[in-house]
Amino acid sequence: MLSAKGLIEISDTDYSLRTAQALVEQGTFLIDPPDPDFAKVAPKIVDGKIYSKYGVGLVIIFLPIVILSKGIALIPGASESITTGFLISFYNVPFAILSLCFFHKICIILGAKTRGATLATLILAIGTFFWKYTVTDYSEITQLFFLLGTAYYLLRGKGNDSVKASMMFSCLLLLKVVNIIIWGPCALYLILRHGGVNKESFHHLIRFGSIVFLTGLGLLLYNHLRFGTPWETGYSISGANFTLANFKRDFLDYFISPQRGVFAFNPVLLVPLAFWPALYKAKRNEAIFLISTIVLWFLLMASWVSYQGGWSWGNRLLLPIIPFLLIPVSLMKIKMLWQKISLSLIFIVSLYIQVIAVFQHTQEYFVIIRDLESNPGVQAVMPPQLKGNAILFHQKLAGNSGEYPLDIFIDQDEYRDSEKDVLLTKDYETYQGLHAWPFHLATFMKQSILGWLMLPILPLLFFLLINFHKIANQSGAPEPEWK
Repeated sequence: MLSAKGLIEISDTDYSLRTAQALVEQGTFLIDPPDPDFAKVAPKIVDGKIYSKYGVGLVIIFLPIVILSKGIALIPGASESITTGFLISFYNVPFAILSLCFFHKICIILGAKTRGATLATLILAIGTFFWKYTVTDYSEITQLFFLLGTAYYLLRGKGNDSVKASMMFSCLLLLKVVNIIIWGPCALYLILRHGGVNKESFHHLIRFGSIVFLTGLGLLLYNHLRFGTPWETGYSISGANFTLANFKRDFLDYFISPQRGVFAFNPVLLVPLAFWPALYKAKRNEAIFLISTIVLWFLLMASWVSYQGGWSWGNRLLLPIIPFLLIPVSLMKIKMLWQKISLSLIFIVSLYIQVIAVFQHTQEYFVIIRDLESNPGVQAVMPPQLKGNAILFHQKLAGNSGEYPLDIFIDQDEYRDSEKDVLLTKDYETYQGLHAWPFHLATFMKQSILGWLMLPILPLLFFLLINFHKIANQSGAPEPEWK
């Protein structure tokens, strides 16, 4: 929570927030267009207003935040907009915590010991960009909660778990309709678990599909009431933007690119690759479910027109499969010294990459790219995001923020006759300094001492590192039996 931002970062969030506010204030889903360009291509315009192109799920989550903010705004001097932005910046945190709980339980179900599950959960929490997206207002973490909840109830398979999984999956669809593609691997797992296509598997498929089917009908009705057709979601022709050309552009880059590669931004994900065969051998049906989900989602996102999910850190589109990729780590047994050292080193590298991401505004890098592209004297491009943001982070640690020499990003012999040798982002208040709510509060209140509220994060990270080292060292030893 200390590394949350205290403000809204993502322009897309404004669509869902405005819809929630319109429902509370006027009882309508119609909103003023946050983006004039989108208003030109919106599928329906009513008196200059539009419907949000994003899922209704986030609107439902924002409704209590909007109501609470209005209540707080009744206090003299309190600002409704600032309060709303502050509260929304934390909305992913409870979903992240619950996601980690589901992830830990899934690891146990798949045969991991408590230590292994805890180690994998710790790596997921602070060694991948799970941390970064927990403290932004992108909805991927919230989606991940419902995805992991779906997986947990399917894998546990007790009593009414098929219905519980259906409820979780329905919430996932309310956030983003494209998630429907994951229903296929879920259905495949139910068939495999119950011995093929038979009466029992059909019974569980019906139960798993029940609430999902009703939710689908509700979404079709919702679309019809807004746009006059059940098939229009608000994205208009965006469905046509899944193409083979995009796939050829993105496939390899999504693995290793320092601009958007999943392994470049989360090096620790290389570790579990060696343990997939063991998981497949021990839990064949479950491994097929996880692998099919990973592959299907990866192929779909690699075919999407968006280069990396907008002005985001790495490739946020791949976040939903990060926990699935990491699960085999929970099953590994580390006995040799070189194995422990290797794991520790790659984890520390991954952790440092996440620290770079968490404590600066991702969009500053893209603003600098935009300025470079508009500079006719520049003959080279900005370094890839991983390197570019590392440079920015080190500049901020050195006390330099908002004004950067051009030559720290590109060599002097790569540009000539440049109109400016300094890149400025001083006009963006939230780009200045390290990016977390205590620092922004200190700036807003003009009380630098408030920045010290961030201090507890240092002993917290040290505590987590000590625990990582302790659990990793014990992962090869038998666990105590409690009586």
